[in-house]
Amino acid sequence: MSLSFTFVVPGRPVSKARPRFYRGRVFTPERTQKHEALIASHGLAAMPEDWPRDRDYHVEVEFRCRTRARIDLDNLVKSICDGLNPTRTAPGVWYDDCQVQQLTASKRVVADDADVGSTVTITVLETHQRYSEPEPRKPRVRKTTAKRRHQKKR
Repeated sequence: MSLSFTFVVPGRPVSKARPRFYRGRVFTPERTQKHEALIASHGLAAMPEDWPRDRDYHVEVEFRCRTRARIDLDNLVKSICDGLNPTRTAPGVWYDDCQVQQLTASKRVVADDADVGSTVTITVLETHQRYSEPEPRKPRVRKTTAKRRHQKKR
């Protein structure tokens, strides 16, 4: 018997936006961050307490939109998978979305605003692959600073 759970994310589905660059820094647009936080809150609330985070998964997503707008299905799926990754402040459904080995996604137009949203079902695959929790990232040291110090001494 497969272990799975389903949850609904209300509201208009939001595509994963490309990272933005500003003054040498990279950031994710605020709209994408808010939608991924909404996905995480609904996903973690529906996740069973004994959910294994170290397995392979099958993700099935149905997006219900109000119009037939040109929204790429793959970018919609990216926002779901990235929203369920762990963050600094919350655990995720899995350690990393690379654990998703099977994916089923669909998009359809609905007539009523009340029906707009996304339904996500995550199922544990019966494989022997196990993942370990990744090590915390070390702060990045800027190498240019050391070079500048060396150049100033000369």
